[in-house]
Amino acid sequence: MKRNKFGSIRKLPSGRFQVRYFDDGIQRTAKTLEGKPLTFSSEKEARIYLVHLESDFARGNNPYEIEIKTSYTIRDRVEMYLDPKSGARLSGKVLRISTLRGYRHLAQNYIYRQLDDFNLADLELTEITRTDVMKWFQLIQARCIANQVEIKTKAHPARIWAKSQGLISTTHGRISPELKASWIAAGAPIVRQYREGDSGASQLSKAYRLLKSVLNVALE
Repeated sequence: MKRNKFGSIRKLPSGRFQVRYFDDGIQRTAKTLEGKPLTFSSEKEARIYLVHLESDFARGNNPYEIEIKTSYTIRDRVEMYLDPKSGARLSGKVLRISTLRGYRHLAQNYIYRQLDDFNLADLELTEITRTDVMKWFQLIQARCIANQVEIKTKAHPARIWAKSQGLISTTHGRISPELKASWIAAGAPIVRQYREGDSGASQLSKAYRLLKSVLNVALE
């Protein structure tokens, strides 16, 4: 068992780790905001949580004094999932900054998105149905339209023009005087090339998986 003046970490028979801390001289066990036992898959994760918890108490912020709600919206549960202090994930592993940033983007742009008169995030957790999730998914999917993105290249515009005319097969290599003269004679046209950009469908799939994880935690 690892101890310091503020708290300690102990290994449970299950192999997981538990954080205990002192509050007003009373030893307490770390729990989720819903009052359930909070455990971690490794001692390192438990130690990180204990350090953050001690820092909160040092600033006069007791995360366990937050009023426990009896009703949650999807938005509430997503915010809890993204909050490392809430313990609202099945794993106690702390999210990487880049992962958290990505999840926040998915939440703001997909799960919280207002779709006409429908907003999935405002629905009560106990009232949401499979039909609601399907409606949310299909409404966003219908708005996933691929856009055209210009392809940036360092090739000389004469070579790009020549390739578009079938005069050469590649835009790489040195440009010959004859080719450049032909390009100038044609009016020195600038031929722009485009590719199909991301329609948002791949991000929607990631948002769906995030929502599924949030609902699985809520169910647990």
